[in-house]
Amino acid sequence: MRSAVAQREGLDESMVAMIRDYEKSSLSERHKVALRLVDAFVLNFGTVSDELGRAANEYFTPAELLDIAMKLFRSSTNKTRVALAIDDPADIEERVGVRTLDYPA
Repeated sequence: MRSAVAQREGLDESMVAMIRDYEKSSLSERHKVALRLVDAFVLNFGTVSDELGRAANEYFTPAELLDIAMKLFRSSTNKTRVALAIDDPADIEERVGVRTLDYPA
């Protein structure tokens, strides 16, 4: 399942394939560091090695790191909406009787 918002922003199956095996992909090192951070938070319960911390601070500003963290949080709470395919319809209340919240960009 793919988020409707992510698809609208350009996520396609070739990008998904690169992300799936990002260490061997042609993604930039900046993108790979971001994905390593995601893995650290999701797979390693937030444990960030000193090396990854240094790399993160090399490639990202504190504000960008906060943005990554907030997007991770939002993504983890959005899984139910994506699974139900109600993550972005304009007429959600009429369709399923559920009121969704607007998140800041």
